[in-house]
Amino acid sequence: MSLEDWQKSYIQRVLDYHNKKYGTGITNIDRCEDIYPELKDRLNWDWVAIDRNNDREVAIEVKRLTNPQLQERFSVLDQICHELSGELSGDLKGAFILFTEVSEEEHFNLKGAYKERIKENLKGLILREAQSLGTGSEKDLTIELRARLPEVLPQDCYFKLHKLDNDGAYLSPNVGVAWSAPSAELQGEDLVEFQKLVHSANQQLAEAKAKGISETFLIIVEIWFSGAEADVIQKTIHHLNPHDFRFIKYIYHVGHNSVSCVWLNNRDCLSSSEY
Repeated sequence: MSLEDWQKSYIQRVLDYHNKKYGTGITNIDRCEDIYPELKDRLNWDWVAIDRNNDREVAIEVKRLTNPQLQERFSVLDQICHELSGELSGDLKGAFILFTEVSEEEHFNLKGAYKERIKENLKGLILREAQSLGTGSEKDLTIELRARLPEVLPQDCYFKLHKLDNDGAYLSPNVGVAWSAPSAELQGEDLVEFQKLVHSANQQLAEAKAKGISETFLIIVEIWFSGAEADVIQKTIHHLNPHDFRFIKYIYHVGHNSVSCVWLNNRDCLSSSEY
């Protein structure tokens, strides 16, 4: 499994919503550098998709919306979930997401033996529950995991296994930190980091436009809770310089339980699907 395979499940959620809403037949195909080897080691976008209805190519760039301080603080938890992704992908039947959420206030020891105990117990639970989990359904692993590790797992820490579909054989980690989320548009350092994210995606998708690809997607995945909901992201985009994202046709925000279109063709497009 490549380092970017975690993106597939989020892309699929967006494409399922997009295809249903717009009557398209977009299917993700492969990494950009595999379709365009001449772009390898150069500025390029993430994924090439195709609309089966008209055989037009689609360019997709995925970015993670993060809080660097929280990401550093809970980096071991993130490492555990990514190690599980690497170890289990290929052994599972279908595409799964492991949702993990922890409170900002929690302080717990995930080093040494504690880390291995959590990982091994999670691994066993995932392998067991994945066999009977239906498409679109979710299993809360928290109660049993806490019963097994009462001295390790804090109260405000939750683990849920979600099955997306029967295609593929991989596990995508999604670690979130519950904290005081912004209720208005992003400000200060958060705004600066978001501007960098959008600007970078715009540069990458400009390469797709140069290849004649008109359908360009930026998918913003909320990992390590920036805390910003779709409406906050839309308000922030609305006040950015349109020049900074002129090569992006659609901007989608993916949260834990929702997919939201926050920008389309130079206009606001806040519509969402919750599940």
